[in-house]
Amino acid sequence: MYPIFLVIHGFVIYWYGVMIAIGVYVSFFIFQKLAKKKSYPENTIEKIFFIVVISGVIGGRLLHVLVNPHYYFSHPIEIPDIRKGGLAIQGALMLPFISLIIFLRKNKTINLLVLFDMLAISVPVGQAIGRLADFMNGNCYGLATTGIFAVQFPELTYPVYPTQLFESFANLMIFLVLYLFLYRRPHKNGEVIGWYFILYGALRVGLDFLRGDLVSSSFFGLYATQIFGLIFFIAGAAWIIYLQFLKSNNLQRK
Repeated sequence: MYPIFLVIHGFVIYWYGVMIAIGVYVSFFIFQKLAKKKSYPENTIEKIFFIVVISGVIGGRLLHVLVNPHYYFSHPIEIPDIRKGGLAIQGALMLPFISLIIFLRKNKTINLLVLFDMLAISVPVGQAIGRLADFMNGNCYGLATTGIFAVQFPELTYPVYPTQLFESFANLMIFLVLYLFLYRRPHKNGEVIGWYFILYGALRVGLDFLRGDLVSSSFFGLYATQIFGLIFFIAGAAWIIYLQFLKSNNLQRK
């Protein structure tokens, strides 16, 4: 809605970048607190989060470019410019997941499932703040509406649902549910990340029916974001079912 945060000697700083930076910092703060309780060394905490942030930005941008090939093939110089937005959250989740598996495959001192559980607690808060960045930027908006939730963006000629705010609130709820009702109680290693994928997948499948900026696919008329959400949901559910039969998985307590 107000995309420009500051202009310094002609260089524009956008709210998108500012809010994303705040989201990353808050997520790191939460992860740091959780990791210190597990006695992770400070340099290990920073290294892990550095990998998550860098691979997240690369993965998010790469997927965004791949789903918008016609524009970026015509404007290749804009591919690395993320100041005004253009990060696909699905890519920003998947590449760090793969990167950490590769990075920690030889590190026997870190339980990968415990690490993923801590990240699953930290990430939703950053996502919530990131959706505020989308709101300030005026992208990822909803369908046209004249109801009580209607918001008018300068680039549009009609009011729409503020789906960015809906998702921001929903991500905060996911954080609270995972932290208060699962992470702080006895649970199996990897259970939190499984439920994160279930809850976030369900959120994207349901909420994106209200999106007004997406193009339906040929897969039952779903948006690409909903297909990814469905994949996340199924993967998370399959993982939770698997854990129920995995007796050797240690039980984590507060």
